[in-house]
Amino acid sequence: MRLLGLLVISLLVSSACLGQFKTGYPFAGARGGVSSTWLFNKYVSDAGVEAVYVPSWGSNYGINFGYYFKPKLAVELQVIMHNHNQQYQGDTSDAAISTDINYKSKTSLKTIDIIPLFKPGEGLCLEVGPVFTIVYDAGFAYSDGETVDVKDDYKSFNFGACLGFNTEIYLTHRLFLNIGMRAIYGFLDLEGTESRGNTISSLNEATGNDYKTNALMGDFSIGLKYKFRKTGYTH
Repeated sequence: MRLLGLLVISLLVSSACLGQFKTGYPFAGARGGVSSTWLFNKYVSDAGVEAVYVPSWGSNYGINFGYYFKPKLAVELQVIMHNHNQQYQGDTSDAAISTDINYKSKTSLKTIDIIPLFKPGEGLCLEVGPVFTIVYDAGFAYSDGETVDVKDDYKSFNFGACLGFNTEIYLTHRLFLNIGMRAIYGFLDLEGTESRGNTISSLNEATGNDYKTNALMGDFSIGLKYKFRKTGYTH
């Protein structure tokens, strides 16, 4: 949370600096939506019927601040809360009771994503930038069991990249609706747990392998932005 506080302070200082520009305008807003979320690990991917990824969904919501230097060039800082889930199902054999066991499970991560964006264009435009992720909560549960805290098994920080598109629809002279879709991929290994709650670190130690966990999500969001018009900007 200290990192988040420093970023907010930096944002306020940056906003004051940007306010010195004679043209352009600052903007601020809020957004929310749904996410297709995945946690990929080679151990699970190679497990066959014993562990199968199930398409999973989460949510995203947050705030954003930015500055349009001209109609087709903007920078933006987003602070987004993500619920990042991964569901599994599988069939395993238990030799002790000579039967097959079907199971369903779910891993749930809660993250804060700090995303500085470069946005060339207004209207339908591209957005691209780095993503700094703080993992502050993690749980694992079978479909018929209680959630177990596995936060200590996951790395607390991730670094990734964002690529997406969004469009802006003016509602008034200053207020507009923003609709966007994007993909976010985490480059760093989150470690964590596999489909049955075993830690990846213990599996690596037992097998001598180096299994890594990477996060991927596709966001769809809708939000509102308010443009603080400045003298000298003619758009």
